[in-house]
Amino acid sequence: MTRLIMTLGLLFTSIMSFCQQLEVSIIQGGKIISSTFDQYKLTKSPFTFQLKSEGMEGFLVGATWDKDVYLAALGIIDHEVSWFENTGMADEQFNPNQTLTLSNDVPSYWYFTSAQDHRFDPNAKGTAKSWTGNRTIDKIDILEADKLMSVTDLTQPIYVIFYQAEYDENYSLVDKEIVFKGEFTFL
Repeated sequence: MTRLIMTLGLLFTSIMSFCQQLEVSIIQGGKIISSTFDQYKLTKSPFTFQLKSEGMEGFLVGATWDKDVYLAALGIIDHEVSWFENTGMADEQFNPNQTLTLSNDVPSYWYFTSAQDHRFDPNAKGTAKSWTGNRTIDKIDILEADKLMSVTDLTQPIYVIFYQAEYDENYSLVDKEIVFKGEFTFL
């Protein structure tokens, strides 16, 4: 009986993972930028996250300059990751400032519930269960420094992770699933 319950639990988890998909493309200059081992080489100009989601209303976005935070978030090195201990903060609706928030402490929360309530460029469409949207990045919002920086001024890589998190009633992290990761270098 216990084996049956465990098998059903694994099957349910597999079905839920299969039903939740997020496709991410990086667009710059009207072209899809391909990656090599999750490393994207971009020019110092605006770029866009092009997203297509099935079964995933939203996700948390950890973005940092600190490679150690990124590697720790991936589980490659042992280092504390504050993103996972904090719930996300939602950016402005419709991405009016075209920003990506950088913080070693708190993630952003990007979501789509309807065409009238989302954190993507204004033309996002779909339903909370199936949507497409773009998030154009022209500026980097460096949260700890309370400073906006143009993408044209970037001189160091940015490390980005999109993940879903499950928290208990005390807002302690129970589980997480990374749905996208990338190192962005600006040439």
